[in-house]
Amino acid sequence: MKFKYIPSLYLQVLAITASAAPDGNAAEIRASGDTAIPDPHQSGTRDGCSVYYCVLSGDTCAAIASKFGITINEFISWNPDVGLQCANLWAGYNVCVRL
Repeated sequence: MKFKYIPSLYLQVLAITASAAPDGNAAEIRASGDTAIPDPHQSGTRDGCSVYYCVLSGDTCAAIASKFGITINEFISWNPDVGLQCANLWAGYNVCVRL
């Protein structure tokens, strides 16, 4: 098999790993490179996150922030659609937990 070099074509290699969250219950997704936000997610989730967390039933914004060592203000600013009172935090959706 022959390969032809095409100067205008390039390949970006992305590294994506999944692991248990610190509590061992839910998946945590880490992405490096220019990746899309994992689905499902709410429309206001910030681009450019390096770690996403899949919300579990019973999670709260404060609990997630504490679990990942961030402030509640950071969490809400990165995931504004959850609302200031965290009334729109949806189980099964990915949220940004680290830039």
